[in-house]
Amino acid sequence: MTNLNTDAILEGNRLIVLHSILDSVTVIEQEWPRSAILAVQKRFERMPRNDWPATLRYYNEKFGCALDIDADIRQEENRERCRIATCLTELCTLTDTTEYNNLRDKFFMVVRTRKLPSELVNSKLLDLNNRIIGDYADSLARIIQAAQVCYDEAKRKEKPRSAWKENIESKISKLVLSKDLLEKARKQEMLSTSETKSLKKIMREFNLNLSSVTDLSEALVKKNESLNVYEKKITMHESRKQFRKENRMFELFRGRFYRGLSERVESEHVVSRDEIVSFWSTMWNKNDDT
Repeated sequence: MTNLNTDAILEGNRLIVLHSILDSVTVIEQEWPRSAILAVQKRFERMPRNDWPATLRYYNEKFGCALDIDADIRQEENRERCRIATCLTELCTLTDTTEYNNLRDKFFMVVRTRKLPSELVNSKLLDLNNRIIGDYADSLARIIQAAQVCYDEAKRKEKPRSAWKENIESKISKLVLSKDLLEKARKQEMLSTSETKSLKKIMREFNLNLSSVTDLSEALVKKNESLNVYEKKITMHESRKQFRKENRMFELFRGRFYRGLSERVESEHVVSRDEIVSFWSTMWNKNDDT
């Protein structure tokens, strides 16, 4: 009983202190809540427990209002839920709407069937047909297939094919011709007028002398270096292309990948048969001697 009385006394004292603090706040109604909360926090460093309802009652009595803080809290929670739902909702732009309509038109591009009057429908055949559809889920498979085709058509972008490989092959062919001309000139073979003109152009490219065999050899070396660079580009492209092909096959068609490994032709042995026989004949002779 003593504890109950003590708690009641403390509660009453706390309310008296709270009311005295609120009485000291003398501002207009619009600024009173903020000033009152700051005054209480200045005294207690926070709003004491269960003092919010007492402060609300004091405010209603002081200004003759009938505010319900629970209703305000519920209204604020509902407003926050609406805000979150609005943020989570994706915006549908004009471009999205246009793409949606295009996809829908592609999806509904199906073969039209003949409409049968209900009087001419055989109910038994219709039931059996429905059972077949239910057993094999053909309609669902077609819908999924149509969705995939629709997606592939919408995603596909027509890009102009790059002609870099053809350009490099053209450069390689020109380098081979230049190399042959330099070889003929270095060996002092007879050249036609057009070949001589092309050869002079090649030597001017490197600022070399056509009549010098050393300069001809230097030009030939430079052409060989350029030829090796372009041939390496083609080789690297083919190797990367083959690597991507095998890697994709390993990820998507693993069984086919391993079958391809087993079907690959082994490289032929570079050692001649006579060398193999001579090597093993010495080994056999050693075994016979022992």
